[in-house]
Amino acid sequence: MSVLVSFFRSHMFELSTLLAAFLLSFRQPKRRHGWLFFAVGIVADVLFMVLWTGVAREHPGEMMVSLIRYFGQFIIVLTLVYGWLDCGLLTAVFVATTGYGMQQLAGRLSGAFTCIQRMVAGAGDVDFPILLVCVLLVYGVTLFFFDRRYRENGNRIRIANPVQLVITLLAMTVIIFLEEISLPMIKVTATPGIRIANYFSSAIFALLLLIMEFNVLQKHDLEEKLAMTRRILLEEREQYEKEKNVVEMINVKAHDLKHQLQAIGQSIPEHEKTQIQQAVKQYDSTVRTGNRALDVVLTMKRMICESSDIEFSCMVNGKLLDFMEESDIYSLFGNLLDNAVEESRTFDEEHRIINLSVAQEKDFVLIHEENFIQARPEMVDGLPQTTKPDTANHGFGIRSMQMIAEKYNGHLMVQIERNVFQMDILLPIPRN
Repeated sequence: MSVLVSFFRSHMFELSTLLAAFLLSFRQPKRRHGWLFFAVGIVADVLFMVLWTGVAREHPGEMMVSLIRYFGQFIIVLTLVYGWLDCGLLTAVFVATTGYGMQQLAGRLSGAFTCIQRMVAGAGDVDFPILLVCVLLVYGVTLFFFDRRYRENGNRIRIANPVQLVITLLAMTVIIFLEEISLPMIKVTATPGIRIANYFSSAIFALLLLIMEFNVLQKHDLEEKLAMTRRILLEEREQYEKEKNVVEMINVKAHDLKHQLQAIGQSIPEHEKTQIQQAVKQYDSTVRTGNRALDVVLTMKRMICESSDIEFSCMVNGKLLDFMEESDIYSLFGNLLDNAVEESRTFDEEHRIINLSVAQEKDFVLIHEENFIQARPEMVDGLPQTTKPDTANHGFGIRSMQMIAEKYNGHLMVQIERNVFQMDILLPIPRN
């Protein structure tokens, strides 16, 4: 048991770096024989630890030996991750450098707190327990924010800015060299304050390293979502032109059918005449709001609601939206009502209700929609997140609506009370 504890103490750097890389990447897609490669990598890492221990005993305190340890461990982790995960080289570099940053932050905080403890309480064998606590704390916090920020992407690590990643790798190299150069001077000094300051400065560098790493992913995530949202808006513009033509054709056909029905009304049985009138009525459901784009989208959605036995109630003054582009109106109300229709279909007939209103509130246009909802969705930054498993290809409707609202200096708000979903979009009316 004492041999095992001694091994952990001596190789905490290698073990904690390996643990960080594993925790960052264990949910990533694996290669076909990835776990076998991972096992081989673990064996290779243990052999490296044993060999390095022998070299360190023969050449104690030499800087080159320490550099071999740092860079050798980095290469092993990099190779292990690349062979284990179904990923590119950049992703493997990200995992390896981030793992080093996590280990560095935990190790340097541990060194600082150990020095402080010895200054306050005197000597004591507390360095290993303090290190374990720091590892648990740093790793837990880092992984919490990593998971929370990137679970929308299914925790798929993608690198958008290779240059920034290379800069991070170079920064890590510089930190290692600086620490190895300053280590002999730190060891011979008798001032605990200098040691504590050195530890905290190294911890700050490690924290900055982690921030740089996460910014690579965060920038990519935002750019990817923006590109996806723009592509959806473009597709919706094309769809608007198609549906506009469909509504015009329906209006013409419904008008012709009514006239033909009047012409042959006396020559067909009454019950057949009633059935034809009901069919014509179903298609003659054009909404007149005073805004052409809004008429198109509301007409199409009303037809969908009628076919799905959904009660669709709308009190809309479409002229209030004349300052908006037609494609924006179509996209905004289309996404709003698509979500409401999809949710309403999960209810019984009594709760299949959608209410929509567009009215003026002082110098603003207030768009209000409400419908029943089965379960309260997870809210992030005040917006509901998609409940569909494929988060990479869903959940952009809310984002596109928010983008349109912000385009007109407006604000989108969501409120859920007693299984009733309510969305309010407040748009300022331009003075001109």
